[in-house]
Amino acid sequence: MEILRLQSVKKYFPYRGRNFLKAVDDISFSVKKSEVFGLVGESGCGKSTVAKLILKLITPTDGRIFFEDIDVVNARSKALSSVRKGLQIVFQDPQAALNPRKRIINTIGEALFINGIVKKKGELKDRVSQLLLKVGLDSDALYKYPHEFSGGQRQRICIARALAVNPRLIVADEPLSALDVSIQAQIINLFEDLQKKADLTYVFISHNLHVIEHFSSTVAVMYLGKIVEISETRKLFNEPLHPYTEALLSAVPVPEVDKKHERIILEGDVPNPLHIPPGCPFHTRCHRKFEPCDKIVPAYKEIKKNRWVSCHLWK
Repeated sequence: MEILRLQSVKKYFPYRGRNFLKAVDDISFSVKKSEVFGLVGESGCGKSTVAKLILKLITPTDGRIFFEDIDVVNARSKALSSVRKGLQIVFQDPQAALNPRKRIINTIGEALFINGIVKKKGELKDRVSQLLLKVGLDSDALYKYPHEFSGGQRQRICIARALAVNPRLIVADEPLSALDVSIQAQIINLFEDLQKKADLTYVFISHNLHVIEHFSSTVAVMYLGKIVEISETRKLFNEPLHPYTEALLSAVPVPEVDKKHERIILEGDVPNPLHIPPGCPFHTRCHRKFEPCDKIVPAYKEIKKNRWVSCHLWK
C-alpha cells in the first residue's frame, strides 16, 4: 500500500531574469507503508529540496504529491492540517532546528497544543516526559535549554518533537551528518526501534551508503535534480545499473584488506545547474558514455519489477 507518491515533480528557482536553477527536475517515485525509502546522491543534487517539497515547506513548480491520497500541493485548511500531522521532518543540524530561547518542554509541547493532543497544561509534562523516554532521555531534560545537551541528545529531542503528533511518515534529512560516528549508530538504532514500535515509514536522506544499505529497503539515486535509478537496496548494491550509481558505490570503503576493489574516478566537476548540458545530465563525467548520451534525454527504463534506470546503456 502506497503512503506517498510523487508524480513528475519539478522545482525551478528563478535566477537573474530568465535563468532557472533546476533543483528538482521531473522526478517520480512512490513509498510503501512501513518501508524505509533511501535517497542518495552528491551534495547539491536536490535531496533536501525533495524533503521540503514533500512537506510543502516549499511549493513545486510543477507536478503532484500525494500523501495517503491527499493532494499535498493543493491541500487547504483541514486537509493540510491532516497532512501536517501525518508528515514530520527531522533536519540535518539539530542545533539549528531547535529554538535556543525555548525550554525543551515548550519546544515539544507547542505541537501538542496546536494539534489539540494536549488541552491542559497539567497534561503537558507527562506527555512530553513520555516522548523523551521514547527517545532515550529522562524527565530532567524538560526544563533545560538546547545548549545544555550534546549533539546526539539534541537530535533525540528533534525526533521526540517529530513523534509528538503521532506521524505516519517521517522525512529524515541527513539526520546523522552533524553527529560523531559512535552517536550515529545510536540514532540509527533509535530510528529502527521506533519504526518497529510505531509502524513508521521513513524517507531517509543520507550521504552514508553503509547506513543506507543497512537501513533502507528501497533506494533512489539522484544526480543534478533527477533520479537516475530506483531499486531494491540489495539489488542496487549488488548490481548497480546506472554508471553514476556504479561510481558512487565504488567510492565506499571496503573493510576487507584482501578484497579487490576497483575505484571508478569521475573526471571533471558536476555541471552548473543553471546550464545543464543537453542529453543525459551525467554524460560529461560518465566513464561509459557513447554517442547518443550527449543528444537524447533518457527516460525511466523498467528492468524488472520495482527497478528503474535512466540510461541509454539499458534500452
